[in-house]
Amino acid sequence: MLKRFISVIEESNLINENDKIIVGLSGGPDSVCLFYLLCTLREHIKFDITAAHLDHGWRVSSHQDVIFCKELAKKYNVPFIAKHASEIVITKKLYGSSKEELGRTLRRQFFADLLKSEQADAVALAHHWDDQIETFFIRLIRGTTIAGLACMKARQDIYIRPLINFKKEELLLYLQNESLNYLIDETNESDLFLRNKIRKYLVPNARKIDPRFDNNFKKAIDTIQDTNKFIARLVDKHFQEICQKVENTYLLDRDKFFEVDSYLHKHLIIMWLCKQNVPFPIANSFLAEIIKFFKRPGSGTHQIHQEWSIIKNKQSVTIKRT
Repeated sequence: MLKRFISVIEESNLINENDKIIVGLSGGPDSVCLFYLLCTLREHIKFDITAAHLDHGWRVSSHQDVIFCKELAKKYNVPFIAKHASEIVITKKLYGSSKEELGRTLRRQFFADLLKSEQADAVALAHHWDDQIETFFIRLIRGTTIAGLACMKARQDIYIRPLINFKKEELLLYLQNESLNYLIDETNESDLFLRNKIRKYLVPNARKIDPRFDNNFKKAIDTIQDTNKFIARLVDKHFQEICQKVENTYLLDRDKFFEVDSYLHKHLIIMWLCKQNVPFPIANSFLAEIIKFFKRPGSGTHQIHQEWSIIKNKQSVTIKRT
C-alpha cells in the first residue's frame, strides 16, 4: 500500500520537496488512512502537513470528532486547525438547498480560506475509487455534462487526491494491518442521502452483474476524462477567437459565437462567466436562457445574478456588475 502510494505521489507529481499540504481530517477511515500515509511519506519526501477539520455540527456527538482528530494530529506532531460551520463565511452564492450541497460549499470555503491563510500549496482529500464510482452515478442521475461525468482527478484546482485509484476495501485492510483507530459516521448508512443509496444498492449489484465492472468503469472514466480534455482545448481555442479582453471585461462577438458548433456554446459561456469571476449555477436551463438571449435581435439587458447583468448590443455582448 505504502509503495503504491509513494508511486502515485511521484508519478502524478502531487507533492514536491518543501511543499505545505493541508490534509482534510474528518476522523473517518478514509481520511485517517490518508493522514497516516502522508505522515509516513515525510520519511521519503521533506514536506509539511497541517491537519484541518470542519465540524458541521449536524450530529450531537460531532464535538467528539474534533477531539479525536486533534489527539491524532498531536500524536504525529502535526499542526491541527478546526472550525465550526457557523464560523465559515460563504463568499459565493449558494445554489441548491440540499444538506449535501451546503456541506460541500462549506468545506470548499473552509479549505480555500486555509490554503490562503496558511500559504499552503494544496489541499489533500481522501476521495478513493468507490467515491469516484458513486460521484459518477450521482451526476449521471442528475443529468450532468461530459465535464461532470469526468468526475474527480488526482490533481484538480487546489486539491490533490492521492487515494483516488485505491478501493475502499484496500484502505480498511491497511488500517487494520497498521492497528489504526478511526471513527464511524452513522449517517453514512442513512437512505436519506442519494450517495448512500448508490453505495449500498446500485454499486454492489453492478459488481454482481459483471465482475469486470471496476476494470471497465476505469476504462470508461479514462476515456471520458480524455474527451473532456480535448473539449477543453477546443473551447479555449474558440474562446480566444470570439472574445476580446477590454480592460477588466471580455467582449463576446455574437456572430463569431454562433459560427462555432452549437455543442460548444454552453462550454464557451461557462468559460466566459468563469473568466470574469461571475457566480452561477451550472444548470442547463440557466445556460440555455443566456443562449436564447444572445439569439434575440437588437440590444438588451439580461440579469443573471443579483449583482451581474449581460449587456447586449448589435455586435457584442459583455457582462457588467449592476
